[in-house]
Amino acid sequence: MIRPYSAAELNDLVQLPKKVTDPRARWSEKPTVHPVHRQRTFLATGATAEGVQLRFLIYQRQSLLDRLNYSCGIVTWQEVERRSHSPGTTEQTTGTKISATNLTFIE
Repeated sequence: MIRPYSAAELNDLVQLPKKVTDPRARWSEKPTVHPVHRQRTFLATGATAEGVQLRFLIYQRQSLLDRLNYSCGIVTWQEVERRSHSPGTTEQTTGTKISATNLTFIE
């Protein structure tokens, strides 16, 4: 389930310092048959002032048909426990896209 964020929460997420944990992400063409764009995706982490660890997915997308057609975004998500018959099963809950600011690439 995607939950709505307040303007203040979104601002806090934008201002949160983030570290990219896989800076060597490679470009891949999508779809694999008759590709129309290429994309690469990075994983990042950040911690709030309260010490809550957050995870982010940052993507870059470039059209193969029009070099001026480019997009990027950042998504935050957290793991939540899902009630199921299997103990310890988790699922990922996606959040909302926020602007990609305050990034630090690490190796």
